[in-house]
Parts: sequence; structure tokens; C-alpha cells
Amino acid sequence: MFKSTSEFHNALVSVLTSIMDNPENIDEWQGSLDEISFHDVLRESLDRGYLTGCNVQLAGDDEVTVVKDSPRLTYRGLEFLESNG
Repeated sequence: MFKSTSEFHNALVSVLTSIMDNPENIDEWQGSLDEISFHDVLRESLDRGYLTGCNVQLAGDDEVTVVKDSPRLTYRGLEFLESNG
């Protein structure tokens, strides 16, 4: 669970960078985030339009399931990383 917007923001940058560098390797995306925080970051990325080509679900046992087609950053996602990376 995040304790500040700054911490959440840094996690967004980290996860989006991982997705850009390793779009097919979901294990790399999570880094050191716990399952719920990872879900929150992916959900926020999708809601903000930073990410496309995947869907994310959180199971009852706090396990994140990512259904991916062709995960990639959108123009907005790239713009976000350029401004914050």
C-alpha cells in the first residue's frame, strides 16, 4: 500500500519503464511491489490511458492476473515517462 502520492508516482514510472523495456515479461513489471500495489499501478496506468494491450484483475486471494494481448505504452504513456523519467 502506498503512503504518499510521490511513492505512487515513482511506482508508476518504474512499472511503465519495465513494460516499455520488457513488454512480454510480466514478472519484471512488478519489481518489489506487493500484489495489491502492483494491481493499483496497472489499473491507474490503464485508467489514465498510459497502457494498452492488457487487462488486469485482482483475485480474492490478492493475486494479480494480467491478461495480455500485446502490452505497450500509448502516446500518453510515453509522454508521461518523458516528463517524469
